[in-house]
Amino acid sequence: MDDGNMGSLYIIHPDKSRKGRFMSKAIAEREFLDEDNVPISVTINVDQDGDLFELDIWKVNFEPPVKYPSC
Repeated sequence: MDDGNMGSLYIIHPDKSRKGRFMSKAIAEREFLDEDNVPISVTINVDQDGDLFELDIWKVNFEPPVKYPSC
């Protein structure tokens, strides 16, 4: 996704077009500190039918992450 190199991913559904889908709700959320101590939010979202829609990664200062955690 065009997200400023933060790493977000749009999840393609084989039976749906991109135009017909919209984000409905978050089903999982996690926050962690990047190596520069800036918080990063990671959210898994589903579409209006409950199908996986996106992995949203957002660093609160809008910069790309320095390093993702290994586990």
